[in-house]
Amino acid sequence: MIAQLFQRMKLKQYLLLLLFMLSNFCFSQSTHLYLKAPFDDAVFSIDQDSVSFTWNQISGAISYELQLSADSGFGSFVSYSSTSGKRWVQQSDLAPANYWRVVANSGEISAVRMFTLVDLSSLGSLVYHIHAEAG
Repeated sequence: MIAQLFQRMKLKQYLLLLLFMLSNFCFSQSTHLYLKAPFDDAVFSIDQDSVSFTWNQISGAISYELQLSADSGFGSFVSYSSTSGKRWVQQSDLAPANYWRVVANSGEISAVRMFTLVDLSSLGSLVYHIHAEAG
């Protein structure tokens, strides 16, 4: 009887330890920088006056640099902005095709994503022609 009680106590302690470890893992800041929005290959209207960028906050980073470029190798920048937060709204300086990434001051560099600005007014006639030919 005492042996069974002891085994139950051990199991309970192990479960509590496991829950503690999982809660620290799930709720602690990440050590990897990943992008949240906009998603890769997103399409925005060229008439849109801004694009909002978001990423996760990583432990050890105090500031982040959002880098925008017209080429995926980031040989030149369309724009780059520094912020202490995990969000940036770009008001202008956007090319038709844009690559973006975030660099933390701790040295971590995110993956690269792309988004495109499109003149959606020209798509209206394209949809009309497709619909007319299908009907």
